[in-house]
Amino acid sequence: MAKISSIYVNPENREKILSIYDKHLSQWPVPYESLDVPTRYGSTHFIVSGPKDAPPIVLMHGRGGTATMWLPNVFALSRDYRVYAIDTIGDFGKSELDDIDNYPKNGQACSDWLVDVFNELGLNQAFVIGESMGGWITMNLSIYAPERVKGIALLAPVGISSAVLGMVFRILLVSFHPTESNRKKFFRSYVGNSPLVSDTMVELMTANWDCRTKSAWPSKFSNDKLKQIKVPTLLFIGGKDPTFNKQRDIDRAVKMIPNIQLEVMTEIGHAMSIENADFVNNRILDFLKGIEWARGKFQVMKSNQSAGTNLERNVKFSIIIPAYNEEKFIGRCLDSIVAASPPYPDQVEVIVVLNRCTDRSEEIARSYNCVIVKEDRKNMSIIRNAGAKVSRGEIIATIDADSRMTDNMLTEIEEKLLTGMYIGGGVKMKFERLPLGVLLQGLILIPSIIKYKGVTAGILWCYKKDFDAINGFNENQRMLEDVDFGLRLKNWGRKCGKKYGTITKAQMIVSLRKADKCGNWILFKHPKWLLAYLKGNVEKYADESFYDFDKR
Repeated sequence: MAKISSIYVNPENREKILSIYDKHLSQWPVPYESLDVPTRYGSTHFIVSGPKDAPPIVLMHGRGGTATMWLPNVFALSRDYRVYAIDTIGDFGKSELDDIDNYPKNGQACSDWLVDVFNELGLNQAFVIGESMGGWITMNLSIYAPERVKGIALLAPVGISSAVLGMVFRILLVSFHPTESNRKKFFRSYVGNSPLVSDTMVELMTANWDCRTKSAWPSKFSNDKLKQIKVPTLLFIGGKDPTFNKQRDIDRAVKMIPNIQLEVMTEIGHAMSIENADFVNNRILDFLKGIEWARGKFQVMKSNQSAGTNLERNVKFSIIIPAYNEEKFIGRCLDSIVAASPPYPDQVEVIVVLNRCTDRSEEIARSYNCVIVKEDRKNMSIIRNAGAKVSRGEIIATIDADSRMTDNMLTEIEEKLLTGMYIGGGVKMKFERLPLGVLLQGLILIPSIIKYKGVTAGILWCYKKDFDAINGFNENQRMLEDVDFGLRLKNWGRKCGKKYGTITKAQMIVSLRKADKCGNWILFKHPKWLLAYLKGNVEKYADESFYDFDKR
């Protein structure tokens, strides 16, 4: 039998796949160069875009996707970064093995190959973003060459879950009757059925069905290996991804990877960088900015973390975050604050008030140089006031750990206050999504909106002197303490001849974690919670809705 010399079935098959590659590349939304570098396994091809002096990002595609799968992402990523989209050697695309039998056959070999690429490009360190198989390679690089990695974003990576074995079984079933129709049905069920995903991925993956990729089998990482991933990590999971669908695998990743942030998109499939590109792009950019800016922009918070005192600096903003086991959410909240902070260098302190935390919330907060306060009483007003007591900022703002602010939030708050017309106020809120059940629950809370005279809350903001003037949050108010604060601030503003304002250009992004955990109809299932919200001071239901909902 003649020796196989190429991953392609025949020259026509290679030409077809590369023609699809070039068609996608013709749609590349920014100027680019196509370049090649030598490595120990052969020539590695990549597409490079973005400012030459900008921090580098390396993009690692999923198996069979080629560098062109990043078409929906490169415009956003290359504005402020030098982006290298690499064709994985031994896979489809324009990288070429010198010897078909000599290819990276395990995780360390993949890391060694990528280190060769970094060396040839002169990259001492880079952010690395990997999807699926590219995520597996990215994780191995962070294990075997962590000094080369600033941070990683993993999109539906293989190697954490065992669900990929089910996909192999389905591939074998299709192989018994490999019509083009069956192949397309399989790929749509695998990567997602949206038109954009089909246009970007399905044609290419159908064309390469019979090819012979030469790459390592993505073995499942042990707990010990996951613990070795020390770099800042952002993990994206799709609720409809057939390769990663077990809660215990998600929990294992969160527990074992020391510096991880989790983003679960319940309605998204495997090809999330394409299907939900805008959200993924913005979340990754917030994450990268967080790594770049946190230690520089929050230096003001390093001096005395228990009391938050540093008399050598003037602090403009004190941002208070209550935290009860928030390891899955607080990182993205802090990233959003980092992204909003550049107009105020060394003038932003973030105070995280830890309340009975038994997870990694404190570790994550300290990694951002936050001021740490501990308050164990089960009372949100007491918790928020504990943060205010150590604050030094001219302006106080509060935000929940599972929420995020848009990057113009702090500037808009300051602009409102500088007019002299506003005593403070709340913000316009935007839900991550708005299912029918959540919408109807909002409608049945209209009586409480009337009771509190329509004040907005979310992120509450005011001068510290006005916060102190109304004695902060009412510690007898066990629920809706934020809108109670807003109403009392509004009344204080009237006495001062000022209005209660609402930030509208900037927004607070609200998570639906309670709905994700307990269902979209949670208040209908717990009508006593609704009555407690209206009364505002029922201790039992305050504890149930804040502390115990995740145990249901």
